[in-house]
Amino acid sequence: LGHRSPVLNVLGFDVYERYVTDGELAQAIDVLKDWYRARGYLSVAVTPSLRFVDGRCDRDPVVMQGRQACLALALVEGVRTSLDSLELEVEGAFAFDESVVAGWQRQVVGKPFNPAAVEGLVQQVQDVLAERGHIDARVQALQELSTDGALARLRIAVAPGPAARFGKVVVRESRHTQVGFIRRQVPIRPGDEFRRSALQQ
Repeated sequence: LGHRSPVLNVLGFDVYERYVTDGELAQAIDVLKDWYRARGYLSVAVTPSLRFVDGRCDRDPVVMQGRQACLALALVEGVRTSLDSLELEVEGAFAFDESVVAGWQRQVVGKPFNPAAVEGLVQQVQDVLAERGHIDARVQALQELSTDGALARLRIAVAPGPAARFGKVVVRESRHTQVGFIRRQVPIRPGDEFRRSALQQ
């Protein structure tokens, strides 16, 4: 396998000391593939094979019905893909802060491309939009691979939609606190740009 200890940790079971069902093996191989894909090996292939012996797997001949099952995993990593660029395409007049975009680019550009991490990046984009009132924004990630699979380009298409604003703020009087005092503590006024963080203050 080449990465014996890490591979066994990823597989999640000790292949030397317990029974393993076909379902467990298939699930473990999927986890192993995901582990490699998260490190840029998008086309990784894992092929399991079983043989049976009466004694030890590393020295005894194969028999038809042995007491021990020897599991071998043939692993081909394939090409490692790195992210070459990250671009944001935004409809309308909305503009992201340049430092925020630069931070996103530092997270992923020039590093092994992890498709699973794209969802987290999309969520970060949506959070910034929601903080600026665009709670119904549409964000879509599109990826393109080079012919040899060594490079990936990531494009995030953003349709912000209209910005929401706070409407009338209703304050119910408390027996212990006057309405005026409560209003002074609430940092929200009708017509203010909607911000999720304002609701948490």
